[in-house]
Amino acid sequence: IDPETVAATVNGETVDVAVTVGERETEVTGVMPLLPANTQIPVVLTYETTDGEFQRLEYAFATEDIPTLDPSWAVGLEEGTERGFNVRSVQWKVARGNDTASAETQLATSAGDERILFQSADDLVFEVINFNRDVDSDGGKGVFRGGAPVEAREIADTNFAEVGLIDPNGNTDNFSIEATTYLAFAEPGIYTMGVNSDDGFRVTSGLFPTVKDSTLELGVFSGSRGAPNDVFQSTFRMVVPEPGIYPFRFIGYQGIGGASMEWYSIDEGETAYLINDDAGIPAFVGRTRDLVTEEDPEITSISTDEAGKVTLEYTGTLQSAPAVTGPYTDVVGANSPYTFTPAENLFMRVQ
Repeated sequence: IDPETVAATVNGETVDVAVTVGERETEVTGVMPLLPANTQIPVVLTYETTDGEFQRLEYAFATEDIPTLDPSWAVGLEEGTERGFNVRSVQWKVARGNDTASAETQLATSAGDERILFQSADDLVFEVINFNRDVDSDGGKGVFRGGAPVEAREIADTNFAEVGLIDPNGNTDNFSIEATTYLAFAEPGIYTMGVNSDDGFRVTSGLFPTVKDSTLELGVFSGSRGAPNDVFQSTFRMVVPEPGIYPFRFIGYQGIGGASMEWYSIDEGETAYLINDDAGIPAFVGRTRDLVTEEDPEITSISTDEAGKVTLEYTGTLQSAPAVTGPYTDVVGANSPYTFTPAENLFMRVQ
């Protein structure tokens, strides 16, 4: 092989290569561009032999199926507001299913619902997601507690009750928390995040960090579990195709017993940092410019067919209730236009 003639393309893009000629083999190396997920990637290698004979090699490989953020959701890195997370919570006096769908239903309940024991203020902002029911002398539960044996910066937990997220009178069961934020990624690439939680969690991204617009699920655990102190519990990866500030939403929920939540990133050296920690991924409570303005919730059209079914066209999130006074919950899977069969004890609204 004449090393001066070696050239390569990956997925149609020219790649700068380094050629090392050995006694029995020649090694060709290069840095590939960020590749699309879940795709067959063609590779073409061309060269000439020392006798001047042209050679062309072709092959392909498949990339992993990793969720990819949509760059149209992002604004520029200079367009974040103050740092932190917008956090709210809802706690019931009655038991609810300990799974992700039930937690979403709980978060959608409105003030005045008879099941509500405690509802947080709607203007709470926190620097990091690092909460625990029992903040003990070691700093709490999870990988960021004092003396943690894994590579993570030690930061003491915040007690749910002491910061206005659950009932201050000692009830620590049956609550859900939602945190919305905008995360800044300075470089394109594949990022790893993790959540240690007692019990479940869900992380999503979309055009807006809200229920109806959180279209891409990045990580989830639905059910009951405890949170370990010595391992990264639930990790997940995502592709960030372009630099920018992207919307994110986190929910965590608690059934009974222990309760804790940590949301973090893990670098290439396997060291974890809480999201928005000094060395972690920056988080902002808002952006100075948004791409579009969310429409006000509105039912824009009501029609019926010959069979008596009703079709609603609307903006916002569709909710239903057995009485006009509620309680209202989101209609799972509903999109406008939405067709349903009316019933005596069925009332609809949009939020």
